[in-house]
Amino acid sequence: MITSSNLAIRPNLHAGRFGYLGWIGHANLGDDAIHEVLRATLPRSEFLDVPAYPRQLVRVARNGGLSGLRTARLLLGGGTVIGRTNWRAHVLVGMRLCRGGTPLLIGAGVEDPSFHGRRSFSSFGELKRWKPVLERFDRITVRGPRSATLLADVGIEAMVVGDPALLFAPLPGQAREPGRVGVALGYGDALRGGDQSAVVSAVADALRHLHIAGHSVTMFVVNPTDRRHAEHCIAEAGLVEDGRTVRMVEAADPSTFCMQVSTCDAIIAQRLHAGILAAACATLPVMLAYQPKVDDFMASIGELQWSTPTDRLRGAAIAEQVALRIGDGAAHRHALRERVDVLRAAQAAVIGAIGFTRPPLRAVAS
Repeated sequence: MITSSNLAIRPNLHAGRFGYLGWIGHANLGDDAIHEVLRATLPRSEFLDVPAYPRQLVRVARNGGLSGLRTARLLLGGGTVIGRTNWRAHVLVGMRLCRGGTPLLIGAGVEDPSFHGRRSFSSFGELKRWKPVLERFDRITVRGPRSATLLADVGIEAMVVGDPALLFAPLPGQAREPGRVGVALGYGDALRGGDQSAVVSAVADALRHLHIAGHSVTMFVVNPTDRRHAEHCIAEAGLVEDGRTVRMVEAADPSTFCMQVSTCDAIIAQRLHAGILAAACATLPVMLAYQPKVDDFMASIGELQWSTPTDRLRGAAIAEQVALRIGDGAAHRHALRERVDVLRAAQAAVIGAIGFTRPPLRAVAS
């Protein structure tokens, strides 16, 4: 569990009550990391889960939990949620339930309507429908520059503060193993090119090159569905999991992941928050951009050149990027830390300014 001792900023020590709306408890590294980090930044506050679906709402009502939510302030988590039709409905329900103050969001991602995923629930017209919803929030802060541009196109001003998971700071003393490369394969609902087997094959080819060059490998399984990708990749690369040169690490928990990724010089990451948490730990990310949100994050830390769409991957090119990053690791790590610190300072300002005055209960129109 991430606590205030793992944070890169000072927590806000005032006490308040928040209704947290996010996709948590589903073995999703990113959503769980955002939830844990935001709780750690507000350690004296009470966090109540906001039901997102009818069955959850009925269960909360039966347990008497709605009265607590009425005096809570809505806090939107969940990563890339703005611009999704289903999440607009969730937010409107959350606003009806949580009437303890102006709603908050910190570093949210915006779904890019130019990408047509199987379950993106987005369109160019959908973002316009979000405008009156977002205008009720205290301020709009987003993950990256693409998110800010998408909102600007519909008349919403937003500030780029990076992803909240960047606030994680690994505890000192975790030794980095020179030449060790992490790999985190896996994706959510859809990916560029639509062919995960081609992604696995390209990474396997990259690992063959890196193994010949003397690099060791840590395969991260951050979601149960990722294991098959990791196993196929190792087998196709002709490598053998021996616990030393090649390791397989179960790391669905953000703290476990950060502890293990801190031993790596670089990481080849398809999972977005594997790359985000790696960057927080100063492990150099080489991203496999399965959706535009990956590019959005990499642009936020000034490293878009190290992000390649999953429909244009070549094993030799991935291996070359890793070699370039590790070869000049000290300089790359210094630049990465500086850019991450800028975003952390922006988030610290937002979190430090959160007030806790509870106004009288009032109705919120849908």
